[in-house]
Amino acid sequence: MKRRWLFIDSAKGFGGHEVMLLRLMQEISAQGHVQPRLLARSNTPLAEKGQEWLSDHRLADPAAPAAPGKILGRLRTLWDQARAIIAAIRHEQPDLCIVANGHLGYLETVLATRLSGCRCIVYVPLVDSFSTMGYRHAWLKDAVVRNLLAKLPHGWITITPDQARSFQAWARPSGPVACLPNAVAPAIEQAGADTADQPVRALSKPLRVLVFGRLDALQKGLDMLMAYLGARPELVGKLVVSIVGDGPYLSRLESLRSRSRALEQLVQLAPWANTLDTLTAHDVLLLPSRFEGVPLVMLEAMALGLPVVASDIPGTRAYLDERNLFAVGDLATGFEAVLRMQDPACRAEQIARNRLSFSRHCSGRAFGLAVAQLVENLSEEVPATVVAASVTAADASS
Repeated sequence: MKRRWLFIDSAKGFGGHEVMLLRLMQEISAQGHVQPRLLARSNTPLAEKGQEWLSDHRLADPAAPAAPGKILGRLRTLWDQARAIIAAIRHEQPDLCIVANGHLGYLETVLATRLSGCRCIVYVPLVDSFSTMGYRHAWLKDAVVRNLLAKLPHGWITITPDQARSFQAWARPSGPVACLPNAVAPAIEQAGADTADQPVRALSKPLRVLVFGRLDALQKGLDMLMAYLGARPELVGKLVVSIVGDGPYLSRLESLRSRSRALEQLVQLAPWANTLDTLTAHDVLLLPSRFEGVPLVMLEAMALGLPVVASDIPGTRAYLDERNLFAVGDLATGFEAVLRMQDPACRAEQIARNRLSFSRHCSGRAFGLAVAQLVENLSEEVPATVVAASVTAADASS
């Protein structure tokens, strides 16, 4: 008889973690040992795309309470959410609940899952401390994680061994921390394989640099990027930076660009577009982020033979050549690495290195093997000693 796992994601949006959650469920379903089920909010892209596994129960998405009753309204929302989770668990009768968090939050979701009496594992791509990420009231949020949230689940799943070690060091979770690498869509991987033996194409003049993703100033470092480029008119004619995506910082980007001659010449803004077409239309991918999990766009670029230059953070360090990494905010060093990609030999070397790293660590085959190992580990009655071994195994393969 198949085991049944209930995946719980209370996010309203649909980002890279939701993409990977669906990929994980697809792989588990295909391997045939576990029947995945999904508990999500109503009327979300995740609920729509995950209909094959969707539970009859839903996590409601209530309207924001009016200001005078904001605290009571929030408490009522948390109560309703907890009741919905417990009711769904009673209905689904899962052997295991996997709570998918975009970051260290959703305390009510984890708490409700534990109150149901079901084993609970948290699958999260961002495990940096709030202090490291620069959030307001970070000390308080870190204290809540360290003293409460880190003690609730039976275990954790994150993406890289670096992240696992960092989380264990600062949050001191009571359960083990496993690793499950990200993987790209099969169509992207196939497109990369189809072009792997082709000669490295000629570069554009000026160099086309891509920043691709959600337009968030804090996480993605777009404020630092615009400040740097605005003060570097000497780069005009050498490169053009395309910022492609949508998000809360878009209007600010438009305003900054309209007020600076240098930015008008150096920066182009474009809405979301097809990933394959966007990546292959550029020469270098730049990730100036302050913090990340493991960016899917980085893995996609690696698969397709597009060089990547990125901030030196745990989610990039595990995959990229150190020569293409720069300290967070050190965009002068970052753009030195970008401009090095004009050298055909350097560019070819980085493309070959990235393709090899992708094949070893984040190809569909590597992901399938990692999922099979994870299923075996988490199916144990007492997972603590078994799941912890996955960090050591991931270290051995890197």
